[in-house]
Amino acid sequence: MEEVELSGCAVVVTSQKAGTNGAQACRKRGLTSPTSIRDLGSIGTQDSLGTLDSVRWQTSILLPTNLSLGMLVIEAIALDESQQATSRIVDDVAEVVDAQAQWFGPYVEGVDPASWSGATPLPYAPAGGIERGQLTSLRACVLDADHNPELDNASILASRGLVSHLTHAPQLDSNHHCYLGTVLLPKGDSLDAISFEVRAQNGALLSSRLIGVVDVAPVAELTLVDNNNLTLDRVLGGGDEYLHSF
Repeated sequence: MEEVELSGCAVVVTSQKAGTNGAQACRKRGLTSPTSIRDLGSIGTQDSLGTLDSVRWQTSILLPTNLSLGMLVIEAIALDESQQATSRIVDDVAEVVDAQAQWFGPYVEGVDPASWSGATPLPYAPAGGIERGQLTSLRACVLDADHNPELDNASILASRGLVSHLTHAPQLDSNHHCYLGTVLLPKGDSLDAISFEVRAQNGALLSSRLIGVVDVAPVAELTLVDNNNLTLDRVLGGGDEYLHSF
């Protein structure tokens, strides 16, 4: 029989039988809690090991993004050429923690470049601003290896205006997610800058920006009409033409 010494998922094997096949598998068993070991199903996977000297066997571990948080349990299984096998389970090999998320935005239509990738910082107080009386698109994005749109989504808050509910928009990179919405400022609203904040479900501030409001210059239109309010394309004279200003 073999003796198995397990370190992470590197396995050192000694055997009384020459020509040992060494460690055949490194099995991820699940996660431990202070009072129990849970079989998580999807984490109960087996990985083949490789070796250069038939003594030390190694493999890498890829954890699924939907894995619960906790302490990782690993089992090493060794098998020699006479099919004698032994195994060893090690609790608390490593702690599985929530991957750090990095948020960007919110992107503001008409202020930021339309080509913004959703994965680079935007200036806190950019030049330009949004117009009153029209819908302006907003977008907040996150890079997160284990992002769950149902649990890890965010909201965009504004100091003024009506902000819509955000919708999730998956990106080409599975670690990249964006949330889309709009903001509407009423006509005649203040020209003071607006504070936008991206906040997590628990209220934590993820990012913020200060966006200006632009005062769009009025455009005057002049129309020539007759006494029946019909548009004229030329002046005939006679006192029946009127100039309307809009």
